[in-house]
Amino acid sequence: HRLIELLNLFNSKTCQLVLGAGAVKLGKIKTISAKILAITCRCLQFIKITLPKIKAHFDQLKALSESPSTISSISSAKQFEQLTKLYSEHIDEIHGKLISIIENTFDETLSSYEVRAPMPSDCFRTLVTRHITAFYNAVARIVSPSDLILLFTRLNSIFKQLLARRLRQLRIANDGGPQHGLLTSDLLYYIKQVQSFPGLEMLELHVDEIWTTN
Repeated sequence: HRLIELLNLFNSKTCQLVLGAGAVKLGKIKTISAKILAITCRCLQFIKITLPKIKAHFDQLKALSESPSTISSISSAKQFEQLTKLYSEHIDEIHGKLISIIENTFDETLSSYEVRAPMPSDCFRTLVTRHITAFYNAVARIVSPSDLILLFTRLNSIFKQLLARRLRQLRIANDGGPQHGLLTSDLLYYIKQVQSFPGLEMLELHVDEIWTTN
């Protein structure tokens, strides 16, 4: 029972300090950065991965114990199932928080996008060389390879949504005209740069979806 309480406490306190910005309010850190979120996510994932092993250990102790009732609450399948669910939910929330950081940056950058030479445009250069690169460098060596793909897949979806909105504002159509050609140059630059990052070489970006995104 105490073990379950400790694991629950670690989960709740970690998320209170990070997702709830409790560490900032306490003056421990100035801001909750992408790197801090990534490290927190990995900590929670580590505990989540070990939960089945912890349960198996106490199940074994229960089987060997002369008075199993003293350990029965610890090895309760329902308790561990609920604990795993809570860890999973908070891991998902951290992923969402990581995406929201870059989404705000993308929104601010793309809102001023103008399709005009020279290409790649200043907007796309800033987007890739400053924001995307900084985000990648903050998380790439911390998160798992699968989470890296997950994060950049979601990041790419947001990029397409925000770019599609900006193109509608600019009244740029998929018509093969001069502006369409300039935009294509920017998109090719974006694809080349993102897929140059280790771990993202095979990431499917499907940038043509900007013409069908609402």
